[in-house]
Amino acid sequence: MIEGHRSFGVLDPEASLRPLRGLLYAASRTVLALLRSIPELIWVLLCILAVGLGPFAGVLALGLHTAGVLGKLYAESLEEVPPDPVEELRGIGASGFQRLLWAAWPQARETLASYTLLRWDHNLRASTVVGLVGGGGIGLALYNAVQLGFYDRAATLVLVVFLLISLTDALANLLRRRTPAPQAAPESALALLAEAG
Repeated sequence: MIEGHRSFGVLDPEASLRPLRGLLYAASRTVLALLRSIPELIWVLLCILAVGLGPFAGVLALGLHTAGVLGKLYAESLEEVPPDPVEELRGIGASGFQRLLWAAWPQARETLASYTLLRWDHNLRASTVVGLVGGGGIGLALYNAVQLGFYDRAATLVLVVFLLISLTDALANLLRRRTPAPQAAPESALALLAEAG
């Protein structure tokens, strides 16, 4: 016999999975909080202990911290989408992945893209600081240029960082302009699926 929650005479096949989902939700939130609570500079020191000096330690440190930040932002963006389309797809028997793909993602994708580009911009700037403490990359090159008195090389490296950030801004503006103008919202998720064929 399948256990489930009966609502208006309908068996809810996902009812038995709710405790497991609640546990996974709490565990993933805890991991994301841990990843973002440790600053990049501490992460790079820990990564240097684990893998040694160099750019790999810097990339690993930025990746760990960014995973915590973007994980929280992505989760909250997907949780804040209007629930009606998601519930309509649930009502016609769509799986959790289908509800995410066809109802939550279209409503949150612009916000997710914006957060991703903002974090990329942050990581470009943070990589110079991470490099100063042994994370390698452009930060170490900038530190060496200043210490050795190669000020023209240091200025060039600062210009490179500025150009990369400007390129990221241009990409964000391009993506924003390429987003189609909002159309009239469909009456329901069923109407959206009917239009899709």
